[in-house]
Amino acid sequence: MERLGIEAAEAWMAGDDLVWDIQAAQKAGVRAIWVDLERKGLAEDAKILPDRITHSLKELVEVVIENRFLELRRNNTEEWRKDHG
Repeated sequence: MERLGIEAAEAWMAGDDLVWDIQAAQKAGVRAIWVDLERKGLAEDAKILPDRITHSLKELVEVVIENRFLELRRNNTEEWRKDHG
């Protein structure tokens, strides 16, 4: 992240392992998307809770695009407010 010039809060991690991918990312302050390809779902007593869940790589790409769009929209709104008080 340092080489990319981004903070942990700006990053997302996607993975299929709740401990190694999701929990590790969240401990580092990174938002995490669990790719549940087997559609197991979370256990009722799950201690690790991903920020998002997808069930396919196509769905993962859609989530990434959606979040990027929302981020750009938010940034543009903030810039507009600065310029137009």
